[in-house]
Amino acid sequence: MVYKDAESTTQKSLFSLWGNLLVKHGFILKEDERGNSIRSLYSWNPIREIWEPKQGKDYDPEHAMMEYAEEVLMGAAHQEAVTEYVPTGYPTPGKRYHIIYEMPNLSIEEVYFWIIDHMRYDQGWTRAHKIKDIFTATENSAFFGMS
Repeated sequence: MVYKDAESTTQKSLFSLWGNLLVKHGFILKEDERGNSIRSLYSWNPIREIWEPKQGKDYDPEHAMMEYAEEVLMGAAHQEAVTEYVPTGYPTPGKRYHIIYEMPNLSIEEVYFWIIDHMRYDQGWTRAHKIKDIFTATENSAFFGMS
């Protein structure tokens, strides 16, 4: 998947930076859409411990095995594009879980820490990474105007 719909040069440069870092560290696609080998364009440098392009070429961020995550715009039910797929800068995971917890009258902290503890201790996941946290406050909330 190519991130050609980047809205700004900042997004394009971030995509390029993330893609290059992923390729350097071995997160390289096996082949392109036509079946041509991509991994054969790079070789392992055991001294620097990174993958380097062969034949004096440069890194291509589109060779990276990068995750494209669905970004849901919660309040955009009446817009044409409710969701979009954006590069995260992380390698493609084996599994991906998305939790949306909406409770207008209770605190989120108790539930959040229960979920983290449940994943770590009951499910045996030793590492859980919170990539993105979205917290919004309504006019009736005690947090309104605090952030």
